[in-house]
This record gives sequence, C-alpha cells and structure tokens, in this order.
Amino acid sequence: MAYSTVREFYSILEDTLMGFLLYPYLKSIRKRMSQSPKFYFFDNGVTRAILGSLRNPPNFLEKGRLFEQWFIQEVDRINKYFSKDWKLFFWRTSHGAEVDLVIEQAGKMICAIECKCKQTLSRADLSGLHSILEEQPKIPCYIVAPIKTPLKIDTVNVLPPFEMLKRLKE
Repeated sequence: MAYSTVREFYSILEDTLMGFLLYPYLKSIRKRMSQSPKFYFFDNGVTRAILGSLRNPPNFLEKGRLFEQWFIQEVDRINKYFSKDWKLFFWRTSHGAEVDLVIEQAGKMICAIECKCKQTLSRADLSGLHSILEEQPKIPCYIVAPIKTPLKIDTVNVLPPFEMLKRLKE
C-alpha cells in the first residue's frame, strides 16, 4: 500500500476524531513531518476492539501500551479543554532511546514524561529521560507510574498519574 494512501487513512481517522497523531520531537518541522508518527485512538476500548482483545484481560505488554495511551489521551484532553496551546510529541534518538511524551509551548520544551505501568522502578527506567537531558539539561522530567506516593530517582520526579495530570492542569 502506498505511503500516501496510509497517510490519507490516518487523516480520515483524525478528521472524524477517532484519534490523533503524535510526531517525534525534532527542531526541523520538515524533518518532523517526514518521520513516522505514532497514532493514538481516542479510547483504549477502541484500540482493544480493533486488536480483537476485548474478551481477554490485557497481558503485561498490552497493559503498558494501554497505560501510555490513556495518559497521553488525558494530556491531550487537558490541552484542548484548558486551551493550553501545547504541542505534544514523543522523543526518539537514533540509538533507540525514547520518551513517551514531550510537551512544548511557544516553541519551548516545557517537560518530558515517561509512562511506566509498574510500581517498582529503577534507574534503568530513566534511560530515555537521560537521553533527553543530554540535549535539554534543564527540562523537568517525570515518570508517571501506578504508585501511591511520589518519589524521586536522581533528578526525575516519579508521580501517580492523577497527580501529574493535576499538575498539568495548573
């Protein structure tokens, strides 16, 4: 199938509010548009229905993807509802390090967020955030995880998802 056809299908999904594309964070807009974006459906139930997995409980990998998708959906909703005028991206290096969400406002990166669907975290979970800190050393970095009490690993704040969403609303 031609790339232009696939792009048109995604455009239809966006136009009908079924989901949205998240592009990689790159300084060059032209390069950004040429890189492969990620698509997020507006609801995790739609994602699970398309995958044919509604009847089965999600496995470990699917839980992680669904947690990331849910959190990014919520940030997108906050952005629109509160007219934050953010641009949302993900971060990926040529070496494969990745950060799930980068928020930019007025051309400036305001934070980086990694989603982890586990309660026990370690420094190994910071690899993507460390890659972003090499280029943007002053950027606030967060991990969002299903934990009860906020904590800090190195310079990274680890927060429960609703605490992070509350901070983003402010």
